Amino acid sequence: MSDSDYPQGTRNPDVDDLLSRTRALTLASRRILAFLLLAIPALASADLLEVVRPARIKEGPSKTAAILERPAIGLLLERAPGAETNGYLPVLIPVTNQPGWIYKTLVAPHQAAAAPPAPAAQGTLEVQVMNVGQADATLIKCPDGDHQLLIDAADNRYKGSGKAFKAYMQAHQDQHDRIEVVVASHPHADHIGNMAWLLKNYAVGLYVDDGMDYSETATWRGVEKAFEASTAEYGSAQAEPLPDIDFCTRADVSARIVHWPKFGSYDDANDNSVVVRVEHGGKCLLFVGDLEGTAESDLLADATARSLVRCDFLKVGHHGSNTSSSQAFLDAVNPRIASISCGAKGVSTNDGYKHPRAETITRLLTFVAPVSQALLPVTAYATPQTASDPGSWQSIARPGAVYVTVVDGDLLFLSDGQGIRRSP
Repeated sequence: MSDSDYPQGTRNPDVDDLLSRTRALTLASRRILAFLLLAIPALASADLLEVVRPARIKEGPSKTAAILERPAIGLLLERAPGAETNGYLPVLIPVTNQPGWIYKTLVAPHQAAAAPPAPAAQGTLEVQVMNVGQADATLIKCPDGDHQLLIDAADNRYKGSGKAFKAYMQAHQDQHDRIEVVVASHPHADHIGNMAWLLKNYAVGLYVDDGMDYSETATWRGVEKAFEASTAEYGSAQAEPLPDIDFCTRADVSARIVHWPKFGSYDDANDNSVVVRVEHGGKCLLFVGDLEGTAESDLLADATARSLVRCDFLKVGHHGSNTSSSQAFLDAVNPRIASISCGAKGVSTNDGYKHPRAETITRLLTFVAPVSQALLPVTAYATPQTASDPGSWQSIARPGAVYVTVVDGDLLFLSDGQGIRRSP
């Protein structure tokens, strides 16, 4: 029976069923494509395999090996190092990056779409990492020189931190030049210790924090009072939509907050750190406050957030602590240059924190680019591995681009949109 055999205004149920299934398939395809576009941009140049049949990822290259994952059809898997064994190919499980094996007939080679070209970059973006002891303060200047983004404002406890921050700002930022965006990564005193002073002495366009109430601390209350007396607008990193922190008006520079579903839910303020991504031309810089392992893991579990952390430059989390910069997180970022802001051995607040940690420096050195001339060794604390291990401070050579303020002083990094380098 044809459509013409049905009364006017009715449809052939077979056609309706076909159309319904087609629409469902189209919707499912779009959902898969959207997931892949969010989850895979960082792997665009990798050797990718697409799951084309019902499959299992095994612990080893054999039928009897334990099953690690049952990947959905259409999922893209990154090919892991190693050769085909017994017909099985080595792959990495998405999100966890755990290695496994999948039978070769269940997958097919996939050529990821090329990313759109980045806007042509002009001029030089400046990233000024201040030597403020066991604290953070970074001033980022747009290539036009008239627009700035400040992330954090040093400490009010570590000896000399506040004095160094104020002197640096007065020397490098004209008090008549409004700072477009100020981000307080989280409300600990080593990040907002001088924020009240800044809000009183500089005009600020937008002030952004993690949206947490920390009113039990005098430092936070002082910042709130200074903000209320200022002309700055307020943005919370928990707001929807997220605050627009695109401080530079140029097309070749952009900045955004990296958000993940569990942000703002942690008891530890470090894990609620506002993560900022800055792009200049084809280069990317990532600033993670004091983000620690729990939040790092949750961030990587979100496809959108994970796709945003792969960057050439990393402001290392939590002053080089061993509780940050996990192997999985560094695998996702894959930094070529790393910057650590920390205090000196045994001085003030760092007497207890003992930053940076030797294992973190060692991990970073496996990622960063080599330097033409080895940097001065850095003194780092080797975390005790057993109850009987007292731990110890060690001198670690730096043949790669891991910069540490306590040794290298104020740091200036320059981006021309094609490369990032430290300026002498």
